[in-house]
Amino acid sequence: MLPVSGATIERQAVRIAGALAELGQQTLTLTTEQGARELLVRETNLPALIVDAAKTGNGVLRAPAIGTEFRLTGTGVFWE
Repeated sequence: MLPVSGATIERQAVRIAGALAELGQQTLTLTTEQGARELLVRETNLPALIVDAAKTGNGVLRAPAIGTEFRLTGTGVFWE
């Protein structure tokens, strides 16, 4: 796993959201302790969802169209 650049989880979240938008991602899957849910990228506050999931401890954000997963942890955001 590689860390997403950014000094804070908030900055990492903004960087991820921007990159996914630039790549034209339409849908993502966010999995947390509450279960999995599909997100429509243009209709969600993606940075806020990433921060919330990371701060609760464990989450996974999947971008299947580009074959990427982001691990959301209390210490930061990492991608595979």
